[in-house]
Amino acid sequence: MNTFIRWQGLLGFIVFSALIAGIWLIIAPFAIKYAIEDYGSKAVGAKVEVSSVSISFNPLGLVIQGLQIADASQPMQNAVEVFSIQTHVALGPLLQGKVIVKNLEATGLAFATPRTTSGTLVKEKDSNEPSSKEATTPSTSLLSDKLPSGAEILAREPLSTVATGKALQDGLQQSQADIKQIKAGMPTAETINQYKAEMAAIQKNDAKTLADYQAKQKQLSALKQKMRANQQAINQAAQTVQSSRTTLQNQFSALKQAPTQDFNTLMAKYQRNGNGAANVSQLLFGDDVSYWVKQAVAWHKKISPYLQSAKAKAKAEEAAKPNRLEGRFVAFPTAFPTPNFLVEKASLSIHLPQGDVVARLNDVTNEQDITKRPTTININSNALQDMKSLAIDGVFDLRQEPAQNIVNVNIDDWLVNNYKLGGESLSLQQANTKVVSTIKLNPTGLNVTGSANFAQANFASKAESKYGQSLAKILANIHSFELAAQVSGDINQPSILIKSDLDKQIKSAVTAQLNTQKDKLAKELKAGLNEKMLSYAGSYEQQLRQLDLQNASIASAKTDIENLLSSELSAFKDEKTTQAKDKAADKVKGKLGGLKL
Repeated sequence: MNTFIRWQGLLGFIVFSALIAGIWLIIAPFAIKYAIEDYGSKAVGAKVEVSSVSISFNPLGLVIQGLQIADASQPMQNAVEVFSIQTHVALGPLLQGKVIVKNLEATGLAFATPRTTSGTLVKEKDSNEPSSKEATTPSTSLLSDKLPSGAEILAREPLSTVATGKALQDGLQQSQADIKQIKAGMPTAETINQYKAEMAAIQKNDAKTLADYQAKQKQLSALKQKMRANQQAINQAAQTVQSSRTTLQNQFSALKQAPTQDFNTLMAKYQRNGNGAANVSQLLFGDDVSYWVKQAVAWHKKISPYLQSAKAKAKAEEAAKPNRLEGRFVAFPTAFPTPNFLVEKASLSIHLPQGDVVARLNDVTNEQDITKRPTTININSNALQDMKSLAIDGVFDLRQEPAQNIVNVNIDDWLVNNYKLGGESLSLQQANTKVVSTIKLNPTGLNVTGSANFAQANFASKAESKYGQSLAKILANIHSFELAAQVSGDINQPSILIKSDLDKQIKSAVTAQLNTQKDKLAKELKAGLNEKMLSYAGSYEQQLRQLDLQNASIASAKTDIENLLSSELSAFKDEKTTQAKDKAADKVKGKLGGLKL
């Protein structure tokens, strides 16, 4: 035996191995601490700090003290803080390069804890943020502003009544100008009487000679020429009067219809039915929903590599065709395969504002094709302050494609106190709430549906704006409502949809208020429009009477002129015939007198 073993060399090997092991035991905690901080910071985009790391031997494992993971969006706040993490690691698989955690216990786990130093890392800004695509901002003017009075509306709105009224006024003025022009061009009664006198003088049978008769003919022709000029003026005047009357009647008809048209137009324009209050729930709860979605998106990006099975991930890597020179790990089948990483059991003591709860996880690994079991998470508590019960159950099954990762959340009888709402210094002072939510995760997206029933709700407000005060008055009469939220789509641009029957209740209250104002406004508008119409139509009837009088005068003058124009010198024709007969008789007598019997 002494021939085959050199005891001095063996002793040296043992001493050397012990020295290496001792150095490793001294260096390993620092190396592990550095690895956690370095890789963790790169993964979350903010500082990850560990107070200390130690190695336990019975059982074999790690003890991590004071883990702080900073919130990248709020550097002076920790997203997660853990007082202590203890692990029990299986030695055999560890020698093969596999980490099998038999048991993991974390105590003092808390969220959103303050930091003394900033957790910011120097990095490029990520511009991808979730957006609320479907949500719209409610109209603040709907609640803050009352309907204007009828007088205010009539003073500032363009009115058809005013336009048609002014057109009628212009028509009346033009009609008056036409009448003046007609009177100036029309033959007066004195002129017609003069024509009659002249005609009578011309027709008087006092012509002694043919020259007298011919002179009278010239006088008659000259007189008729003047009367024909007057007749043309009379006909033009008749057309002008008829056109003016038709224009005024059309303008007055338009004026009578204008108030009704204006009333319908204005009531439609100022017809507020509460639809503008359709998204008040977005105003009140949208900021909080968006904040939690951003947090969910941030954590989703960190855990998304683990939301698919190792086999699916390997296929994706193989499809990427890596460089052959780099090589790859090949896992040969064994009789008792074990995953490269597995947490068989984990217990997390979580501190919440309502009290402490314990989360239990089982079979945490992405190589579920080996374990044949999904990863599960369970949180149940019936001893929380202001909350009857909290239940969170999750199943992450990566054994099928696509992976089925579902988390169900149920909160029963949650007494909400002084919960600040978005905008206008409003708060939910108190409410008894029941929350039900389902979360579905996949490597590239998420789908979250949640609903909350609020009972015995009381709102409070310190708003100074008219809108906030009006909204607070309406909310004071609402004591129960439902809220539903849905988040879906691509993880880089998820769609956020918020619905609530609170919108319907607010709309109903606003509509009732507006209906009262609307009835008052309708009366004011009708009275104001009718008053305007009458102010423009005041002289219409009088002007029509003037046109009728002028028309009668024109008709009389037209008749007189036509009668005068039809007159002829019939008497002159009879005298001429008589003279001719007398001359013929005288000639006959002369001839007969020269004959002697």
